Order: sequence, then C-alpha cells, then structure tokens
Amino acid sequence: MHRHRLLSAGLAVFAGVALWLGTPGRAAAHAQYERSDPPANAIVEQAPKQLRVWFTEEPEPRFSELTVYDQSGRRLATGDLQPVPGEPRALAIELPELAPGTYTVVWKNLSAVDGHTARGAFPFTVGLDQVPAPMVIPAGTELGGAPPPTPWGVAARWLNFLTMAIAAGAFAFLPLVLGGGLRALKVTGPEAVTLASAWGAGRRAGLAVAAGGAGAGLLVGALGLLTQAAAAADVPPWAAFGAPLATLIGTRYWWLWLTRMAALAALTGLAWALRRPGMDARHPGWAAGAALAGLLLLANSLNSHAAAVPQATAVAVAADWLHLVATAAWIGGLVQMASAVPATVAALPSALGGRALAVVVRRFSLLAIGAVGVLVATGLYQTWLHVGSWDALTGTTYGQALLGKLALLMPLLALGGLNLLMLSPRIATAASRGTRAALERLAGWEGRLRLSVRLEVLLAVALLGVVGLLTAVEPARDALRQQGVVRTVTADDLRMVLRIAPGEAGLNTFDVALFVDGRPLPDAQRVTLRLEHLQHDMGLIEQRLDPLGDGHYRAMSGALSMSGPWSIQILVRRAGVEDVQAQVAYTAPDPTAAQAATAASPLGEVPTRLVLGLVVFGLGVLLLADAVRPARRGQQRATVALGCVAVTVGLVIAAIAALNPTAGEANIPNPVAATPASIARGQELYQQHCVACHGVGGRGDGPLARTLNPPPADLRVHVSQHTEGQLWLWIRDGIPGSAMPAFKDVVSDEDRWHIVNYLRDRFNTTASADPRAGR
Repeated sequence: MHRHRLLSAGLAVFAGVALWLGTPGRAAAHAQYERSDPPANAIVEQAPKQLRVWFTEEPEPRFSELTVYDQSGRRLATGDLQPVPGEPRALAIELPELAPGTYTVVWKNLSAVDGHTARGAFPFTVGLDQVPAPMVIPAGTELGGAPPPTPWGVAARWLNFLTMAIAAGAFAFLPLVLGGGLRALKVTGPEAVTLASAWGAGRRAGLAVAAGGAGAGLLVGALGLLTQAAAAADVPPWAAFGAPLATLIGTRYWWLWLTRMAALAALTGLAWALRRPGMDARHPGWAAGAALAGLLLLANSLNSHAAAVPQATAVAVAADWLHLVATAAWIGGLVQMASAVPATVAALPSALGGRALAVVVRRFSLLAIGAVGVLVATGLYQTWLHVGSWDALTGTTYGQALLGKLALLMPLLALGGLNLLMLSPRIATAASRGTRAALERLAGWEGRLRLSVRLEVLLAVALLGVVGLLTAVEPARDALRQQGVVRTVTADDLRMVLRIAPGEAGLNTFDVALFVDGRPLPDAQRVTLRLEHLQHDMGLIEQRLDPLGDGHYRAMSGALSMSGPWSIQILVRRAGVEDVQAQVAYTAPDPTAAQAATAASPLGEVPTRLVLGLVVFGLGVLLLADAVRPARRGQQRATVALGCVAVTVGLVIAAIAALNPTAGEANIPNPVAATPASIARGQELYQQHCVACHGVGGRGDGPLARTLNPPPADLRVHVSQHTEGQLWLWIRDGIPGSAMPAFKDVVSDEDRWHIVNYLRDRFNTTASADPRAGR
C-alpha cells in the first residue's frame, strides 16, 4: 500500500509541475528589433530630435550601436548612445537637424540576457510629401541578423557544460548512489571495515575527478569570458585582451560569470576537503556541495535562451535549470561510474565487490531513470518553446542539432538498459554463488560493464558538444522566421525559386535559385529583380543579384523598403537565349507589427495535449523506476512493459503537441457573427490580399495565378470542405509547400474571421447544411 501511495503522490507532483509550465511567451532570438520611435518605414511630418529603438531583450549599451545614414550614404553626426530611463530594453541617440528625405538606421547590440550579438537596419522618411526611397547600406557594413557561432564560442560552451556536469554530478552520485549502495549491503564485522575502506577509496577517486572538473571549469570560464568579449567587440579571441575584455566588466554577463567562478572555486575546495578520512555519506558537506552545484547551474540558466523569454521567465528558467540538474546527475554520475566505482570495487574481495557493484548499478539506474525523465519532460517543454513546428525542427541549425542530440541519446539509453537489465543481474548472480567458476564469470561481466560505462561517457561527451552548439545559435522558431519566405515560379524552361529573408519591409537578403530541367543554372549572364510598390508611387526599383556559382544569385538590399503589396519581377539573361522574366506578388509586413504579432505569444497557452503527454510519460517513468527496486523483481517484467507503453504513448502525444501546437484547433469556434458588415469587411480584405491569386470568382485564376506552382486553390471547391477554424488557421499561417503565404503579420485576428465569413457567404456550396448559414 505504501508503494502505491508513493507512486500516486509522485504522479500527482509530476502533473502539478506539468500544469505549472503555463503560458510563457515565445523565446526571443537574441536582442532583435522590436519597435522604434520614429517607427521603421514610417513617414513622419516633423524631423525627430531623438531616435529610440526597443529590442526584444535588454541590450548592453557599451557593446551596442545606433548609426544613421542619409540617402547619399553619409553617416550623420549623432549624440552618444544612451539608455532610456525606465526602459531597460531601449537605447537612444540625439539626432541632428534632418532635411526631408529617407534615412537608414543601422543597429548592433549585445544582449545582456543571453550574451548573443545581433544586427539589423530599418528606414524612416521625413516629410509627408516625400516618396520613401530604398535603404542605403554603406559598403562593408555587416548585417543580416545574428552572426553564426564561432568554433571558439561553441567549444567554450561545450567544455563549460562538461566541467559543470563532472563537478556537480559527484555531489549527487557519491553520497546517494555509492555511499547509499554500500550501506544497503548491511554487512557487519570485518566485512564492514573492508567496506568502509572501499568507500574511502571510491570517495577519494570520485572527488579527485570532481575537483579536477571544477578546476578545469575555472580555466574554461576564462576562455568563455574571452570569447564573449571577442564576440561583443567583433574581434578574434586573441585580440579581445585589453579594451574589449575591460568593457565587459560590470555587465550582467560579468556578474553571472563571477557567480559561476565563485561556485566552481568553492566546489574545488570542498571536494578536496571531503577527501579527508572519516567523511561518511551523511556528512553535511555533501549537502553544501549540492547547494553550490545548484547555484552553479542556476547562474548558467540565467544566461541562456530561457532567460530571454519575455513572459513567465521564471518558469522557463526553472525548466532550463531542472534540465541542467538532470544532465549533471546523469552524465556526472556516468563519470563517477567510470572513476569512483572501479576504485571501490578494487578495494573489495571479488564476491563482496560483485555484490556492491550490482547494488550501485541498480541505484544509479534508478537515479538515471529519474534524470532522463526530467530531461525528456523539460526537453519537450523547451521544444515547444523554442522550436514549435516540424519545419523549424528540420530546417534550422537549432532543430538539426536537436535531432543530433536525440540521435546520441538513443544509444546512451540502450547502453543504460543493457547495464541494468543484463549485466547487473548477472553480476549479482555470480557474486551470490561465490564458486570459483562464478567468480571467474564475475570478472568477465565486470569487464563488460566497465567497457559499457566508458562508451556511455564518450557518447555523453559528444552529446554535450551538440548542446554547446544548441546554446550558441538562435532558437529554431526565430531562425525559421529569419529564413523568410519562398516563392517558386516557372517561365519557359526556367524554374525560379525566390527567397526573401526575413521577408519584412526593410533590409532583406534576396536569393534566386535557377533550375533548367531540374539542374542548377550557374552561368546566367545577369539576374535582376524589379520591384514596384502597388499602393505607393515609389517608382521601379532595380536590384541586380550577384552569382554564387551554384545556381544561386544573391544580394542584400533595402529595396523592399515599405510595407504593403509589392510586384516583384525576376529577369534572367542567358547567352544565346531570349531573356526570361516572371512575376510574383508579395505583401511585405511591417517589422514592428510582425515583431508585435510574434511577441504576442502565437502559441497561446501550453497545449493541453502537451500537458497530457507529459503526465502519461511521467507515469511511465515512475513505473520504470518502481520496477528497478529489488522488491519488485517478481512483477518486474509486467511493470517494465507497462512503463514502456506509458513512456512511448506519452512521448508521442507530447512530441506531436510540441511540434504542432495548432493541431486540433481546426474546430475553433468563429467568434465573429456573419453580419452584412462583417461580410462586407471580409470582401474588402479579400480584394486587397486574395484576388491577385484566387481571382474575383475564387477559381484560382487571378492575374498572378499562372506564375504560381502549385496553382492557387479553387475556393468554390475547398471552402465547403473545411471548417471555419481551419480556414482561419490557413490564412494566419499559410500552407507549407504552396504559394499561400502567412497573413498573421498583415491581417489581424478579427479581420481573418471577417475574411472567413466572406468566404463562407460567397463560396460555400453547402451553405444550406451549415448551421451558421443565415445568421
């Protein structure tokens, strides 16, 4: 009965924690542009005296810049960069007297939260009678968002995680697993003295490794500080000594770095102190070490992607910290299995050593099952927070690194299962028999266990290297947004794939990939874009693209300088062939509105399916942990089978929810009544955004339809086949694999429902059967 109550209580706690993971906003991708005064792409009547820019994270003013250029590319003399009182995420500069015309603001910052750098640019125009002009970016200016991680930075993060795990994991493994396992043998007399001596040998070996890890962490911390200063100052690490390093002193990163260094130094000293004779597993020094380890890991979480979440930050940081704690307990425990346990077993007679080894493996397996359970649960939460879609998982560096991490996790779990289910029982059986033949077999099984543990340690080291990359790049959700939009058109024998990144009004990278008969075309003589705004008379803007040699032609430009609908013509010139041209339509969202829409938590609350999946998964973990206990041997197979089923089902439910949070929302109710006013508003919006592709009659025969592959959908067929919620979601998010763009940054939630009402009224061929008809 006690066991069942314990299991129920554990499940209740797990469910409570899962429900507690509620309603965070999305994670920010470094300190990106959020809004400004004057706003990006704005046409203002009076010349502003001051420029203020807000970012998604608090910037470090000493490593940030705001630079203003006029239309000729001349840099304006501005005041010094200053923080805005009461606005920690804003920076400001005083402006000189501005003549009418378009000005380009180039910004760069260092996030005070996660320590990453970001860059960008935006224009504004002075004078209501002025026609906005394309942005002017001086030659040599590095833009294009966050720079890619450097090998130095990734290596520093990798070694930081590795040394933290080695140092922190010892203070869980040694007292709980090794010390607790030896006490569980309950030997007396001479064997108790031998066991105490073996505990001392294992404790000294394990603490020596922990002290070495903490000491190495101090050196790695120095490397991390140097690479951070280098990244902030845009110099290589060997050039960061002096001013760049000195400028970092006093920043938020500096104080968190000092906290980590102090915790590592204290752990080093404590590890050596606990090596003294007479330090049993219940000495208060172990609790002090665990507290210091927790502080060390917390300081790291406070300088992570989780700390950049704008809402419910404490929840995201707590999840990240629990993830690090579980990592340290598991991987740090593996290091101790490879160092402290062999020293312990070597100090014991064969039979007693075999018994001790079997007990320690079983206790560590219990710890590892709990740690892996926490890792998976918090990892799924972080996947929902930082990834959020299958496209982001497979199409970004962050998502691909996450897949690599999972690929390394699978053999780690398989080796752990081998140790628990095969090697540990055979070691225990051989040790209990005590015969000469059994002891010979015992030596062989112990050798296999040592090899298995060493392989686990190597895989764990590689896994932490992938984690170092994960923490150095943008979260997948934001990286996917930065990849922009893609339009594919076909003209004559050419297939043209146009990518605009990030696809907002302002600075963009234009990339055209050309294909003939499915093969890249690398030798086009000239590839040019001609852009024309369809609502403002900005003239015809021509942008020539540079060949990259692989069929891609690219340029970074501010030609898409105004939000709203654009016509983009692609012209391709080849030797001996007539010029080919194709046209695409694109509605460029305003970056301020786009950022506001994204920051407004597009995922909403944590999906119920994610919570349900985590609860079922937690039940499975508790069942597996319960099966490890010796008292459950008689029912172990049934418990393990049930636990595996629950873990698998929970993982599937939670993973689908994390990567497809809007699934199941196709039946969301329409909150806007289909009144004549709503339908008229929907018709107006349809003519503004949809007619060019779908046509007036919804047949998919608009003026741009022939340039699209696949062609636009025939709304007369499709509207009646889908729910209003599904139509609303497609208007919001677009349709992957088609030319249907996402309008979430262009059309408001309410206006999307007006469009749905118009579509239902105009194209629904089964309106008589629709319970909403005639409302």
